[in-house]
Amino acid sequence: LSWADVYDQVMAQNPDAMEALSDYWQNSLYYVARGFGLMLHGGNGTGKTLLSSLLLKRLLTYGRGLDGYFTTFTDLLDRYAGGWTDKDLASWFERRIVNADVLVIDDIGKEYSGRLNMSSNALDTVLRTRVQHDRPTIFTTNLSINDFRKTYAGSTWSLLAEKVLPYEIKGNYDDRS
Repeated sequence: LSWADVYDQVMAQNPDAMEALSDYWQNSLYYVARGFGLMLHGGNGTGKTLLSSLLLKRLLTYGRGLDGYFTTFTDLLDRYAGGWTDKDLASWFERRIVNADVLVIDDIGKEYSGRLNMSSNALDTVLRTRVQHDRPTIFTTNLSINDFRKTYAGSTWSLLAEKVLPYEIKGNYDDRS
């Protein structure tokens, strides 16, 4: 997919977010060097995943010399838990997820509710290390900022508040024709 696949509706209904994504790309050396990421939040089908993946693709493609990784939060949790008993997976997790120059975590908040304690701990662990080492994280969630703060540990939000620029993506584009 490419930026041509971003529907005019997404751009028209989200001018602030589209301007922020453009600014992030144009000034990526500044944002990445300082560890600033993005939080794209909003309802289902608004284009958050598409926008975050295209931004990562652009960052990796155009000569910035960056390494990056895209994962769903559920997959991140599976690999995090797998590393408890598998040293190779733990090493891989540290290298590819925790230490990626740019990390995109898609769909935070869609994990199985029985994993909430683990998901809060995993998110805090990953983000704490990334923030301390100025590594930006871009993530998507269907949760509002208030619901995110209630769902995950308060310390996680305080980390994000320092290093993540939140943007709501509005609309519903599932019924495109």
